[in-house]
Amino acid sequence: MTLRDAIEQYIGFRRALGTSCTGIAAGLRRYSRHVGDATDCDRVTDTQAADFLAHGGRNGSNYRAWKHSVLNGFYQYARARGLVARSPLPAERPRQVPVAPPYIYSPDDLQRLLEATRTYSKRVCQLQPETFRTLLLLLYGTGLRPGEALRLVQSDVDLDEALLTVRQAKCFKLNFNSLILHVVYFQ
Repeated sequence: MTLRDAIEQYIGFRRALGTSCTGIAAGLRRYSRHVGDATDCDRVTDTQAADFLAHGGRNGSNYRAWKHSVLNGFYQYARARGLVARSPLPAERPRQVPVAPPYIYSPDDLQRLLEATRTYSKRVCQLQPETFRTLLLLLYGTGLRPGEALRLVQSDVDLDEALLTVRQAKCFKLNFNSLILHVVYFQ
């Protein structure tokens, strides 16, 4: 079986389990193109796999660690189904750069941030101070991730029902198309 066919079979398997695997699919397809789509999946060399892991990357070693993890999942699937005899991946996973621990703002911290929005001077292509203040309150009050908040559009807000619809939320991994939050707001 070609590498491309085995990867497409794996992607179909992951999707059948209800996983949204857009990033994984894109990474595996890049790997297939790098090695050669028509290459037999059991003939990928250790050098080809190591070369793919070493090159390219946003975030340096974190990206290499992500690629290793994605390929490791694919090769575990392929080995279990007899598509490959062994994985060509290096045994040692690339190290990740430590991520800073999350910080939870206290009410005093939030108050200082909100006061700072009053003196925030708008430059070209920046948020209006009122928009910035609203965004801070939205993030703090709902627990949304910044990307989720930035993807909101006016039709996602229903002030009469106090509902906020969040599309493309991270919880999409759990097979939700959208998340509806009941928001209590003050006049």
